[in-house]
Amino acid sequence: LLAGSCAFAETAEHGGSLKISVSDGKNKVIYELNNSEQSKSLYCQLPLKVQIENYSTNEKIFYPKEKLPLKNGIEGAGDSGTLAYFSPWGNVVLFYGKFSEYPGLFILGKATDGAENIKNLSGIVTVEMEK
Repeated sequence: LLAGSCAFAETAEHGGSLKISVSDGKNKVIYELNNSEQSKSLYCQLPLKVQIENYSTNEKIFYPKEKLPLKNGIEGAGDSGTLAYFSPWGNVVLFYGKFSEYPGLFILGKATDGAENIKNLSGIVTVEMEK
């Protein structure tokens, strides 16, 4: 799915920010996405209802419906509250601890509200556009 085919992604191109929420009904995190192709592609797949899984000691992961594009991504390290895409496996990562740079790990955005809830997310989560 190309970002250009998603009307909502146009918001980012006109100075507005794309925001999403991830919630399991008890815990909610709001992220502000960056202007990358990966972020726009994820945004255009919303809403999603997906299983969230524990991974390692500092992250939760889920799989979007479709893999995100890899061109012009922002790779790097970061802190708790970072939202990222791990391209080798095709999963979205919600970090609740520091992490190191890793090949194919693209930064999607940062939690603006509820970052302390990331580690408590469990079961089926709803990922949707946040106004």
